[in-house]
Amino acid sequence: MAGVINIVTRSAHSRDPSGQVNLGVDSFMGRNGDARIERIFSNGLGDLGLLAYVSHNVSEGYQPYHSSQITSTVSDKKRSYEVNTFGAKAAQSLGDDSRLELFYQYSAANLDFLRPDANRRTTNDRVQQIATATFEQRLNPDFSYFVKGHMNDWDTRYTRIYNNTDGSTRTLNHDDYWGFSDWGMQAEGKAVLPASTPWCSVPTTSGSRARTTCSRSITTRPRPMRCMCSCALSSTPCLTGTPASACAAST
Repeated sequence: MAGVINIVTRSAHSRDPSGQVNLGVDSFMGRNGDARIERIFSNGLGDLGLLAYVSHNVSEGYQPYHSSQITSTVSDKKRSYEVNTFGAKAAQSLGDDSRLELFYQYSAANLDFLRPDANRRTTNDRVQQIATATFEQRLNPDFSYFVKGHMNDWDTRYTRIYNNTDGSTRTLNHDDYWGFSDWGMQAEGKAVLPASTPWCSVPTTSGSRARTTCSRSITTRPRPMRCMCSCALSSTPCLTGTPASACAAST
């Protein structure tokens, strides 16, 4: 799944059709492969970046319990899996200062679960769909914002079948459903305040005081304000960036 996550955070970068294909195997006889294709087009609104990808992962799995811990009623001794994913992303520039991005991903997974006693078949058959829409804009050099909406839909069918000691089977769950749907919105703005010049209360031998320049960026996550000495004492010059206490010590 790490490759899928890397693609989710990626955008199209090439104006020529480009892509990549990866194939692999693992020590549990698992096979995996993924592919992506991307291209940037120009239209009347700006650049349109398109990206699509697929991935396939399948394995007979591994045996999580030692053979001595597994009873004779267990017929499925390994945790196998199969996961298939498809996704696409479109990013449209709207002039130089605005951007709209749409994203969708579909995943279908059949995941095995093992118990050390009586297990015949225990599976989690899952479909997950994720979609997002993001609009971001820079109104001026000192202020920008974005608004993002998301949808996450998860549907699972759970099956659990056990072996009996007499050779028959019993079904505890058969395609039993559980899942959820999540919708949400997020908004964030970023502003850069203009520099201010408060006076530092630092006495000096000449009777003058050092002045600092304070600046900060404000977002929805607060950041500390940093004040540094950026002017000179009337009697002894201070280098820009020197703390006010150091300015006072130099007089």
